[in-house]
Amino acid sequence: MVHSKCYVSIGREPKKIIRTHPFNKQVDFILPLEAYEQIKTELLATISPNGEPVMQYHRVRMTLAEILEKEFFNKYIKIGNVIMLSEGRIDTDDVYCLYDGKLRLSLTRESYERCGLVGKPAKFGGGRKGHRWNLEFDLRSDKMMHGTKQLERLIWSFTEVLTGPTTFLFCDLTQLKSYQPSSSKSTSSTSALASTTTPNQNCPILQKLKSIPRPLSPQIHISEDLIVPSMRCPEGLAPQGETEYSREAWREWAVDQLEWLGLVSLDADRIKAADTIDPYLSTYQVPEPLDTPMKIVRMRWRGLVPAQFIGDVWRRSRELLKSKNLPESVSWVALTAVGFENSPISWDKSEHGFLTGGENCYTILCTYLPKSGEEGGDHDGDAMDIDYSHGQQKAGREETVYMFEIVGSRDEHS
Repeated sequence: MVHSKCYVSIGREPKKIIRTHPFNKQVDFILPLEAYEQIKTELLATISPNGEPVMQYHRVRMTLAEILEKEFFNKYIKIGNVIMLSEGRIDTDDVYCLYDGKLRLSLTRESYERCGLVGKPAKFGGGRKGHRWNLEFDLRSDKMMHGTKQLERLIWSFTEVLTGPTTFLFCDLTQLKSYQPSSSKSTSSTSALASTTTPNQNCPILQKLKSIPRPLSPQIHISEDLIVPSMRCPEGLAPQGETEYSREAWREWAVDQLEWLGLVSLDADRIKAADTIDPYLSTYQVPEPLDTPMKIVRMRWRGLVPAQFIGDVWRRSRELLKSKNLPESVSWVALTAVGFENSPISWDKSEHGFLTGGENCYTILCTYLPKSGEEGGDHDGDAMDIDYSHGQQKAGREETVYMFEIVGSRDEHS
């Protein structure tokens, strides 16, 4: 059996990995309580001005043909920018998604043979070639206009064959244009955020479809006192210039940090300072723990969380942490985004399946620790390989970014 893979990198700018992962169902933002208290006001002004969330998504039941109706088509596809994901199991049902103006259909062989459209055999489709088919249509193309042969062919297929209504998750990305995150050098945008309303809050098109709006509001959880790792890589394990190092030891350290962050997301008892589990039942120990337990804050968004929103929150949090003079032990922040297992794509255009493993998620850990030398050197390889580049340095602190990409066995991204 082919297992999921974990790719680790150091020092890479996470912008691309965030931006190209469109369909996220859960996002956890984790940092020490002391750090959160220092940046809370500015951060909440970015994501919830006046106590109202800057974004919302909708749950709407509609047909594929309704996506191509002039009013919806022109506002949300030709002029606007939306993401949509249908319900269904990616390996057995017909599943659809819309991202960056491209409509992707993942069809069973029976649906494909009836729809009269041209696609390609899916790479992941129940173990048999031709069992599933993938189709992609660029709806923003000049050839995709009402009255053209290409679009009329799609409309025929959607009104005669793929006619059944399905439930979509829908998010209008133009909301973000009205909510530009405030920078550390300006506070004027914060007041601008508070004075606006959600663009599609009263959209007659969505009201006609009887959509159900869902605000993207964070659930903020403050933990009990937890045993926290130092987040500092032991001397000699991370590469410094041409120095020899132990690949396996570094791998073990990196996975330990990822495992601890996963336990924080789960609010697990094993990392609580008051935990008294019998070591016979659980042998887990926090790696290189700090002497003093501390409280950790977890901000969680659930629903259809767009990549642009995640990128804005992550960028703003880094700006704020860089501007604060925090103790070394609390100078870190982490982000975990979990993708929908049944999405036709994971990262960018990577085809995705689920039958034997549909994981597509990533974790980013950013630390601000005293400088301990420079990291460098490039290394290539397969899963668990490490990519190195220089961390950003400021005011005697070194910013180091660790990225973990968890990719299922049925995913082109691996």
